[in-house]
Amino acid sequence: MPQSHTITIKPTLNGGRRTGYHYDPPQLPVNLKNPNTAVVPDDEVIWKNVDTQAHWPAVAGAQNQFMPNQIAPNSSSTAWIVDAQSVGTLTYFDWNDTAPNRPTGTIVITNLP
Repeated sequence: MPQSHTITIKPTLNGGRRTGYHYDPPQLPVNLKNPNTAVVPDDEVIWKNVDTQAHWPAVAGAQNQFMPNQIAPNSSSTAWIVDAQSVGTLTYFDWNDTAPNRPTGTIVITNLP
């Protein structure tokens, strides 16, 4: 049965002031050794943006792999349905953020028997 996984984009605060953003959790699944939390084909991944800035999670060379548009502040993305061609490790970043040290996240997709 397909599962739903949520990644929250949160502001990073220092002394109450926004200094950036981060992904929570930074890796899906959180526990690679627990098959009950595995990300597999037909699962869905949703990004929830609770930051004050728009974000567009993407992989290098494929801006629209996860979603067709950026996520507005305080809203969620459409669901990305994991397909069999995505099995492996996907490292994503915010397409809108051009800083060389921008935060990244990882989704590990497996084929479980």
